[in-house]
Amino acid sequence: MDALLRRSYHPSPPLDYLKVGRLLIDMAARSAFLNGQELQLTNKEFDILVCLAKKPGVVVSAETLLSQVWGASFIHYSQTLRVHISNLRRKARSVSALPDFIRSVPSNGYILELEESPTSLDNFAGPSGAL
Repeated sequence: MDALLRRSYHPSPPLDYLKVGRLLIDMAARSAFLNGQELQLTNKEFDILVCLAKKPGVVVSAETLLSQVWGASFIHYSQTLRVHISNLRRKARSVSALPDFIRSVPSNGYILELEESPTSLDNFAGPSGAL
């Protein structure tokens, strides 16, 4: 019985892309696209965006973001997180007319809010031209 279960078990492949509304994140290439235009992100900005994109529409606490991006010993560095969030917003505004898509929720954290895009992931052609 165990051998049969081992043969039938196929782990799911790692998630290569995250899509939230008009935001597409290519995990393997560590790149993000908003409205089809690439955001030029630092490693920390990319990691913050991924944490938020994994839970769109859900408030993610500053402590959770700090812990997941920098490590547990950095949970009191909220000003550092605010600066990175501000930079993310500025970079998003440079490629899109969208209002800030990362909203601060006072005393709670941050939330990624993007409306659904009428275009599908199937129509997206990344930097290599194929998905």
